[in-house]
Amino acid sequence: MTRIIVYLIVALSVCLPAQAKNRLAQNGAIVLFEAKSDVEFRVLGRAGFGPSDYFCAAGEFARFTLNARPADRVVLTKPPTRDDRTVGFELRRNAARADVFNRDVFLTLRKAGQSRSVGHADGLCQIKKFQF
Repeated sequence: MTRIIVYLIVALSVCLPAQAKNRLAQNGAIVLFEAKSDVEFRVLGRAGFGPSDYFCAAGEFARFTLNARPADRVVLTKPPTRDDRTVGFELRRNAARADVFNRDVFLTLRKAGQSRSVGHADGLCQIKKFQF
């Protein structure tokens, strides 16, 4: 029932001009475009989603909807909480790797500032296709 309500909200919000960039990612995540900025968006995941699933949806949205280059960065701005499972992201164009916090080797959603290149984040979707 909740899934139907979420899909209805997305379908209705896509009809509005300010929200025309909302989309459903190939892994089933719903990406909501923030109208207040042209580079901020949120990812609504599903049960069982891990960090790679959220970054996959963010990379796909940045690449195909915001026309980002593979070298641009997708930066985590709002980690999920127990009450709110949405994850906030921001696209930083022409950002050097040193300009963005990225010290962790492992992909996590624990700290705001975690980032991956758009190419790497979008590539996480391709990895999921080939898992057995």
